[in-house]
Amino acid sequence: LPSAKATEFSKIFYKFFIYFGHSAGKSLFLTKKEMINSYGQKDLFWCYYQLYGSSLLSINKKNKLESQNSKKSKIKYSIFFFILILYLSYNFIFNGNVYQKELDINIQSNISSNIQSHLIKIDSIMEFSNNKFYPVFLKCDSILTGQPYFSLIGPNKEQTSQLIIDNDSKGDRIVRYPYYFNNQLLNVYLSDKTNFNRIELIFEDNIEYSVYLQYEKRDSEKIFMLHMIDILNDIRYKINIKQLYNILPPIHKDYLKAYRDESPFSFPRDSEFELIKKDFKFKNRLVLDIKKALIK
Repeated sequence: LPSAKATEFSKIFYKFFIYFGHSAGKSLFLTKKEMINSYGQKDLFWCYYQLYGSSLLSINKKNKLESQNSKKSKIKYSIFFFILILYLSYNFIFNGNVYQKELDINIQSNISSNIQSHLIKIDSIMEFSNNKFYPVFLKCDSILTGQPYFSLIGPNKEQTSQLIIDNDSKGDRIVRYPYYFNNQLLNVYLSDKTNFNRIELIFEDNIEYSVYLQYEKRDSEKIFMLHMIDILNDIRYKINIKQLYNILPPIHKDYLKAYRDESPFSFPRDSEFELIKKDFKFKNRLVLDIKKALIK
């Protein structure tokens, strides 16, 4: 495990287990939840922590172990951590999954014709920028068996998701993503400021929203309809992207109350009207780079 994150995980776990007095099961659950909120779901280091034994095991204020269903709590406590260590050792040694601290990769972007070799490290941040382009910041969350996992962040290191609404060489409307990694090559795409408008949506509510973007043509008007859906709380927003241009940036969630949608929704990703063909979600901050020629 990455040493810094393993230390952080342990501190958070014992905070819930000892200081707040939660059971072992609840403490582990709350620790995983807090780490996912901090590092995102793409960083999978937390999934190697599992609980074997009684999830009701707890500790009282006098530091005496007590179990709600057994008098042999001290033995169970020892067995719990022993099995946990064995499980982690098995996964890392016998399962073939190896965490790495650094990795050599190749990087290619649309602002340079050269493929560059680069050594990435855990928690390192790469900045791709040019005066004519909007910058892209990528943070390396983890490296597992030669596969790096990145997250997109903003200039202030805030968690960010981004979509680029563009058209291809045939003129068809497409959605691009700022980066993807394949076969040891990191591909990065930056939107140029001359041809793209940037819209930032700031929610800051730690809620995960599914995003859909549907295109349709009504008479001579081209309409891009943005749908943002909080499925758990049944909250939906429906906005014509052109209307976002009338709101002063950055656009906060509070400005979008008029765009709450109460109608039922069913948006299959394979619909001919849907531009985002794979599952896409954001939390707290969504950036949209929209080609100017597509919306007039």
